[in-house]
Amino acid sequence: MENSNKKRVILIYLGHKGGHPPFAFKLAETLSRYAQLRVILSENIANVDEWKASSLDVCFFSVPKTLKELFNLKKVNVLLREIVKIIKEYKPDFILFTMIHPLNFLIKSRLRRKNIPIVSIIHDAVPHKGEKIWVKVIQKLEEKSSSHLIALTNFSASVLKEKYRDRNKKIITLTHPIMNVSAKVEFNNELRDYIKSISGNRFVFLFMGRIEKYKGLVYLLKAFSELLKNKSENVFLIVAGDGNLDSESVNLINEIGTTGKVLLINKFLSNSEVVTLFSVSDALVLPYIDASQSGVMSLAYNFQLPYITTSIQGLIEQSSYGLGGLIVPPGDFHSLASAMLMLAKNKTIYDLLKNEIVLAKQLPWNSWEYFVESLLKTVP
Repeated sequence: MENSNKKRVILIYLGHKGGHPPFAFKLAETLSRYAQLRVILSENIANVDEWKASSLDVCFFSVPKTLKELFNLKKVNVLLREIVKIIKEYKPDFILFTMIHPLNFLIKSRLRRKNIPIVSIIHDAVPHKGEKIWVKVIQKLEEKSSSHLIALTNFSASVLKEKYRDRNKKIITLTHPIMNVSAKVEFNNELRDYIKSISGNRFVFLFMGRIEKYKGLVYLLKAFSELLKNKSENVFLIVAGDGNLDSESVNLINEIGTTGKVLLINKFLSNSEVVTLFSVSDALVLPYIDASQSGVMSLAYNFQLPYITTSIQGLIEQSSYGLGGLIVPPGDFHSLASAMLMLAKNKTIYDLLKNEIVLAKQLPWNSWEYFVESLLKTVP
């Protein structure tokens, strides 16, 4: 397709860490093949080197990272003016916001008279249990100020349609694509060797991602403790991600730690560390008690890693109803322990699940190309 016939798109992501920088990069990389694209980013984005090494048209900005910086109204006003100027000069057919951010609403408000379609990807249509009030407010502003909302599961789409049934708002359902890790990301050999040395030949379970209450880590720790009490010796657990652990989880980790069968990496993970942790693990565990979807589950498909997740609507749907994994009730650590034991002990079931993941990766709606093509067809 000639450039002159391609839609002009502005993609905006103003966050800087977590699972969203690689999501934004892969989306931009794919979108650039189907549209004329300009990207607006924070200069502090975790994978900044990957963006700079690409051929993408990227504008970097010094975006506030703290509440104090956000309330420096003079600097924020200058930033907003510069971003809006770039958008107006580019004359996009639509603007795509890949994740909620406090400044998104302010950018949109300054473009209101331009009548440019505003598309926002809503990763969590239902706020997580215990979510901060300010996050809920920002999400509400994000949704209300957008003309189009992208839901990543049918469950999320139904929630948004019910919420905005009396408004002229387009709700689009697009499956979260499988997260492909760049071949340029190198293994952390030191970390890999260390884990191999302490885990031995044991079956390694992995919990990965920011540690938040809704992710149900405490139930995984109870399940793993039950495995050890039942003399399941050939297992090992890795808990990796930043965030605060509650006192019960800390006590359980300390208790399990006496057996030498758990590794806690309580920090923000680099791409290299993520790749390494998946490469040394045998199964991913997502013991969530609520969620609309999971980027970590998408990574499991990329690494052909069987998983255990819970029977909450968003995750059941994203997993294609258990394709490549096992599903247990949320908050039921006894069922979780049984599923973990089944994966660790039954090689036939384990291999079957790995083969199912190969099939899942071939489903067209799990690809980035399908996501982008569907997006461009849906947004005028």
